[in-house]
Amino acid sequence: GAITTKDDVIISKADHNVSYENGRRTCLIKIDLNGCGSPPYEPGDHVRVFPRNIMSKGTLQNFLDHLKGDLFVDDQIYASFADDKTAMSTLNVHAPLLVTVLDTLVCLEELFIERAAVFNTISMEACQDLSFLAQEEHERKALMEFGWNEEKYDKAKIECGMKWIQIFDLFPSLSKMVSLEFLLCNMKSNHARSYSVSSCKAFVGSELHLIVGRFLYSQGDKIDVGVCSNYLTSSNQGMI
Repeated sequence: GAITTKDDVIISKADHNVSYENGRRTCLIKIDLNGCGSPPYEPGDHVRVFPRNIMSKGTLQNFLDHLKGDLFVDDQIYASFADDKTAMSTLNVHAPLLVTVLDTLVCLEELFIERAAVFNTISMEACQDLSFLAQEEHERKALMEFGWNEEKYDKAKIECGMKWIQIFDLFPSLSKMVSLEFLLCNMKSNHARSYSVSSCKAFVGSELHLIVGRFLYSQGDKIDVGVCSNYLTSSNQGMI
């Protein structure tokens, strides 16, 4: 369904270091179910929401410009996996993003806005592999340390986030060294979150209401927001 209304119930800052955009926010989200047949539900039922990454096409194109090859937001890709010895259950664990695009034609905008967890942290295993791609010695050494030393890795996450979307800002020598295939095999995929229904169909008809609080968590002195709760509380009318 489509979001018809979003009403702020609570807006506040967690502390003086938190911006208005990233502060605590609780919203009443009203969703029109006419487009999906207005299915029955009761208060307390759960609805699954797949988040979208809040990122402009310009930001995404800048990210794509740093990958190997000439990639554009509107490009479409087709992915296949030729290793018959690797079970699908293994791929689901180690390459969940790849699994979502196998044997399908997908637009890069859809891939990175809807499917790829670009705001997740780069894993220790990926740091090890990235160390072999870095062209600067100090970046290569840092990535290798993050890949093998959990204490230094955790410290780096606190100090700079270590998110995939930041990779070329944090390690500039990786520009044009990282392939789309590498990201498909190492990034996680956005997964559905469940939210409790707060409305009664007898009173709201074809609508479904959710009360959603933006999730905040700290990384040292920094405050981050939950991907799905931030998507819903930042949503506009008409967004799905």
